[in-house]
Amino acid sequence: MTGADEMPEPPKTLLERLAREIGEHSPLRKPTVELFLGTDEEIGLPHAQEFRVGITPDDVAQLRSFFSGFGGTLRVFVAKDAGSRAGYADAEYVQAGAEILTSEEIPSHGPPDVVHALKEPSRYEAGFPRGSFLRIGAAHWGDSRVDSGLGGLLLRRDVAIFDGSTIGAPDRFRTPIRASMSKFAGKIAAEWTAEHLGGSNLSGKVVVVGGGNAGRSCLENLHAQGIGPLVVLELADDPARLEAVRQGIAKDGVTAEVRGISGLDCETYLEAIDSAVGVVFAVAGPGGRTPRVTTTEALKRTAPGAIIVDISIDEGGAIEDGEAGEDWKSHRLIPHLEAKLRPRTYRAITNMPRAYPKKASAEHGKAVLPYLAALLYLSAREGGVSGALDVLTTKVKLNPTCGDPSAAPDDKVLEALLLDLRNGLSVYHSDAGPMFSPYIDEKDRSAMEALLAEPERS
Repeated sequence: MTGADEMPEPPKTLLERLAREIGEHSPLRKPTVELFLGTDEEIGLPHAQEFRVGITPDDVAQLRSFFSGFGGTLRVFVAKDAGSRAGYADAEYVQAGAEILTSEEIPSHGPPDVVHALKEPSRYEAGFPRGSFLRIGAAHWGDSRVDSGLGGLLLRRDVAIFDGSTIGAPDRFRTPIRASMSKFAGKIAAEWTAEHLGGSNLSGKVVVVGGGNAGRSCLENLHAQGIGPLVVLELADDPARLEAVRQGIAKDGVTAEVRGISGLDCETYLEAIDSAVGVVFAVAGPGGRTPRVTTTEALKRTAPGAIIVDISIDEGGAIEDGEAGEDWKSHRLIPHLEAKLRPRTYRAITNMPRAYPKKASAEHGKAVLPYLAALLYLSAREGGVSGALDVLTTKVKLNPTCGDPSAAPDDKVLEALLLDLRNGLSVYHSDAGPMFSPYIDEKDRSAMEALLAEPERS
């Protein structure tokens, strides 16, 4: 029992718990391992540019301290200017113990154990000399052309790719790395809504469509600012999901009414948005386009000065409009809906966290740090990348409903993190040929198989 003048010990972070489990005398077959932090500057061009970075200088310092705690050495190499667009200068990474690597130096630098970038592979990543490495970040399987970033890594036939979107327990919708950005997007949507209502002197009902990570984060932040009443709409045809949303919102301490909806402009939806001063669309469609739940005509039921925020714009948005083409990209769709919905305010940007790169990078770093640590440690313990990959593919079984590492016993944290990583191991090469995750859809898998069927290049 804690004494009256003693403060209880703060809960350990996942990284601290992992370090404690490994201990000071863990045998390492490879005492020094390397991490390369890449730049995402070419992602999104020509319409937008990615400004975020995978981990921050503080994250680098934590990783290096983690390794030194059990007698290992972690060398961190950072692509020149990787964090500059997010507000993290090269000098800050150097101060944290990293070394800067220019693009010209990559072809002569031996392959690191782990390559990490926040977004999908960029073309420069294939430029490391031949030799296995583990690549962790977003994947976006659609572009497997020969000259794409993904295509370049596939054609090396020596890179294992971990998809941040399925690291975790995807069948339980627990994907902590991806969720970190969804939650951040929900927070932004809440801030936009609060700013608009305050500036317009409006108050009243706010509706959030979608009770996933983004929707719950939005609700939590709206509730904290005293905005409401709040209504949450979720698919009625999945009672278990609807109940999980109710329980999750209650666990968050948020007061909100939860209703089930089905289809486009259903009666429950129309009743909910009637006279609402804010509607936030946080709808997700696993593996495909966002399901449309409303028409522009229906949104006229909201208050004339209402704000409408569409987090779902990255996958086509949740709003149907007969004047918008089915093939319109967001850079064309957004200004069209802004004009169509006036005098209401429509706000949407592709990849919302990208608009706040410094804060978003810090949030992403918190989520990915334990997984980077586990992957790097495994490489050190097993003598390199091949040993780490052998453990993950032969001793760790796919378990897409596995438990949360943060709830694991103190002596099972590493095991839980490796289970999450195994679920995210999406492409790797074996003696039998390329191996693909079941979470890659058939069309994308076929495209990658066709690319790999080409004769191996020197």
